Parts: sequence; structure tokens; C-alpha cells
Amino acid sequence: MSKLFSDPEYHKMSTDEESWLELAIEPFRFYLNDMVYLLPERIELDFKEVYNLIKHNTDDWHLSFEPDRILRPLIEIAAGKSVGNGEMEILLGLYSIDIVAETEIDFVRKEMSHPIVISRTGHEIPEDKLAEVISDLAMRSLEFNEPRTGSPGHSETISRMNEVFDLIGFEDNARSTRSIRRKSNAIKARVGKIILEDEWRIRNYEIIESFCKHLNSFINSGNMHALMNITRLKCMTHKGLPIYSMEDIK
Repeated sequence: MSKLFSDPEYHKMSTDEESWLELAIEPFRFYLNDMVYLLPERIELDFKEVYNLIKHNTDDWHLSFEPDRILRPLIEIAAGKSVGNGEMEILLGLYSIDIVAETEIDFVRKEMSHPIVISRTGHEIPEDKLAEVISDLAMRSLEFNEPRTGSPGHSETISRMNEVFDLIGFEDNARSTRSIRRKSNAIKARVGKIILEDEWRIRNYEIIESFCKHLNSFINSGNMHALMNITRLKCMTHKGLPIYSMEDIK
């Protein structure tokens, strides 16, 4: 097959004797897993830290504390950038809170009998949840315009969505409906299924992220380079090999 549809990273791995194990297990490359190693494994909260958390979360009836207030800035420092709510929820889910049953907090003496411990429960996103996490992130990133019914933009968007269906597949009457909202939901569901059921054997989140950006760009503005890249990725799936890299057509 033409170099146009080649996967440089897979080719490199397949010709490198030391990469045989990676080829065998086909690990998924996901930037959040790289971030996990930069996060603290264990955090102990003393009275002062717990009190500071509590005083920001009080009302006339309850006292509560949110350890997320400590973890969120640490996660963003590790990422070196602002982290979206979806990604933040995933990373926060890797932590558990351990509180000794007999823990007492004395607000007069400003003492706490046992520290509250926040522990990281894993070194990466659990494999059984990885596809679900990535599918959710992908579907959240898909945002399609909804031109007014009867306008030229409406017909053009319908036409472009149908072109996408011809490439990625569709279910039920998604192609025949004239409702952009129903088509949007169908495209999102189809992208989710491709990821959840590993239909295209994509092994790099950056490819999925790029794929979703191209879908947005083509459907919303008719960007033909975006359509070419969607088509190119679909052609690469015909090899039946895991896909680790794809250089976009500029």
C-alpha cells in the first residue's frame, strides 16, 4: 500500500528487535497515563490542611472537606497546563481517601488524632476502563453546528454528515433523517462504538483526538483537508494492523 497510508511508528517497531513485546501486547498510548507517574503517590493531611479545606465547605448544618482542592493544583502542575474537567475527573478517580475510624478533630486545641491520607491507587488508567474513558473524551470533543432548518447551511451540513456516515458507518436511519441533532448524536455514538469495540485498532489517543478535530472541521466548515485525513485513517484500518501514528495531510 502507498506510503500515503503508512504508519511510520508501527513500521519502526516492526523492524526493531527490541520492540517485539510492545508489538505483542499493543499498548495504548495515552497522555494521561504519562501524567500519572508525575503525581504524588501519597499525601498526608494534618489539622491545618484539613481545617483549611473544611472552612471553605461549611454551612449551617454540615462540615465537609474536599481533598480535590489539594489534588487539582498538583495535577495541573504535573500537566504543565490547565486540565479539562473530563481529564481531571479521570485522574481524581485514581485516588482514595483513608480515614481512621477513631479520628477526632479538636478545633479548640487545633489537633487531629490521626492524619487523613490520600493515596494513589494505580500507576495508570485501569485497562478495563481505558476504552470507556477515551470514548467519553472523544464524544465530548465532537461539537457540530446546527444551522436553521431550510437554510443553505442546513442542507450543506446534512450532506457533509452523510459523507461522514459513508466513511465511518452508521446504524438505523441515521443517514436518511433530516435532523442535524439526530445525525450529530448518531455520529458521536458511532465514534464511541469504534473506540469501545476497538473496530479500527487505534493505539494512540493523539490519532483519535485528531480524528475528532477533523470531523468537527469538515462537518462545520467543509474543510476538504479534514475530509482527506478522515478518509486516510479509514483506509489505514483496512490493513487490519494496530495504528500508532498518522501524519496529517496539510
